[in-house]
Amino acid sequence: PGNLTPAEQRGKSWLIKEVKAQRLFVTKADKGGAILILNFEDAFQAVKKEMDNDRKFECMSVTPEVHTERLQKNLIATVKECEDSGLITDNDRLLITGITNNGGKKHSPVFRPVTPYPYPLFKIHK
Repeated sequence: PGNLTPAEQRGKSWLIKEVKAQRLFVTKADKGGAILILNFEDAFQAVKKEMDNDRKFECMSVTPEVHTERLQKNLIATVKECEDSGLITDNDRLLITGITNNGGKKHSPVFRPVTPYPYPLFKIHK
């Protein structure tokens, strides 16, 4: 706020209010670092149209969090089987899963799966 003029501060406050009221949608463009300010309903309908496209997306029978947790458990089980059969080393297991020799887990964010989420990238033409 210190470097904004009073008019800029009012404009910023107005923009925040419009976004919170779901009348405007602010996002980055797909390239070039441009910022887009769109009508919320137009942006929502564009995203909904893409998400409803059965060739691109399918409805999941479980939440993304449950699905991600299951994938991680399956990966760990498969890696354990490979280690037990001698196909990979304990170092391979550590690099793939983050599970240490004593059964602990490395704290690197690389080994903490996050739930994927969609976000729109609108194309603009110069």
